[in-house]
Amino acid sequence: MNGLPNVSITIGNYQLGRTATTDDGVAGLAIPATAKPNLPLYTPKQIFSLKEAESFGLTAANDIAENIDAWKQIKEYYDTAGNGAELYFMTYPMERTMTQMCDPTNTGNNSVRTLLDYAGGRITLLGIARYISSAITYNQTNLGGIDADTHTAMLKLNTMAIEYSDNIQPFSGFVDCRGWTGVVADLLDMRTYSYRKVTPVLCGSAAAGYNGGSACIGAVLGKFALIPVQRSPARVKDGGLNITQATFTNGQNIERYSKTQMDAIQDKGYLFIRKFTGLSGYYFNDDPTATASNDDFLSVTNNRAMDKALRLLYGTYVLELGDEISITADGKIAPSQVAYLQQVFANALQQQMVNQNNISGFEVYIDPSQNVISTDEWEVQATITPVGHTKKISGLLKFKNPSATTV
Repeated sequence: MNGLPNVSITIGNYQLGRTATTDDGVAGLAIPATAKPNLPLYTPKQIFSLKEAESFGLTAANDIAENIDAWKQIKEYYDTAGNGAELYFMTYPMERTMTQMCDPTNTGNNSVRTLLDYAGGRITLLGIARYISSAITYNQTNLGGIDADTHTAMLKLNTMAIEYSDNIQPFSGFVDCRGWTGVVADLLDMRTYSYRKVTPVLCGSAAAGYNGGSACIGAVLGKFALIPVQRSPARVKDGGLNITQATFTNGQNIERYSKTQMDAIQDKGYLFIRKFTGLSGYYFNDDPTATASNDDFLSVTNNRAMDKALRLLYGTYVLELGDEISITADGKIAPSQVAYLQQVFANALQQQMVNQNNISGFEVYIDPSQNVISTDEWEVQATITPVGHTKKISGLLKFKNPSATTV
């Protein structure tokens, strides 16, 4: 029996090529502080405003009373990123070093791993600040003009970042280059390292009631959280930073340093703050990572673009896991199956990255000759073309005399 004559219509789904969105600018911040009744040390919190941080006891008055800068760091984050920006933060004691906090072998609840795991993979930007209260004895050992703790922390954090990237939870790291001697020649060239996931932050921000020595990690995170993955924080069109005074981590105003000195610091691979003649406000210089000058991941922008593509690749193909693959008579992947598997990721890249100007283009290729029956696996090859950045603009300007005879 076929029942009554009728017209049958099936409503299809998953045909519009929609893809899952990504959260590109979620920041995590580890800051030194003292324990509070509502905020024990090593206790991650998720907030969306400075007011929420203040509800945990991190206030301007508390910063001054305890000679710390926890509130200041969060304030500068929201001054830059704006209220509503998602931030995960965690406090740790000032006696503890950044190296200890970033040690990837530490699987306890007293490292940045605690913060990362609490966020469940949402953190794409992770900064660690270092502040030394005058009430605490700390004999700084210098290496390359800054606290030696910075160098070992970068190594540790880079190792941890690679581990999390392998688990499809990539992030860019930012480390406080605290306590610079102020001598440009002392600075170690960061291009001698291979820490492509970590940025050394040499800039600070002066404010009443605070001593120099620490980097403005909050402002740096806020800037990157605000902009799309392909954009440099040095983009002048975005306007100046929302800070009143720019310094280096020696506590000295940037105006005390000449262009020649700034050029030398730039060439050594540090993130800092600069000014432009004729423009008000302060601007970041660049987005370097601590790695060789021929590394594809020399910039945070390239790292962020690749990290976003990685998350998209996983989010696209995890839905295909365990599915059947059609095979032709000669043992190859069926052409229709290849076309589908290539197109599903191409759609994701087009919608989530090309259309948002995150990348310039891409290619997706699946070799149809893969022996899926024997291996139970297939491989996709994808390449992305990043956007370019105008880091140097040259011009020629000269006089012309219209009546002069050209020789």
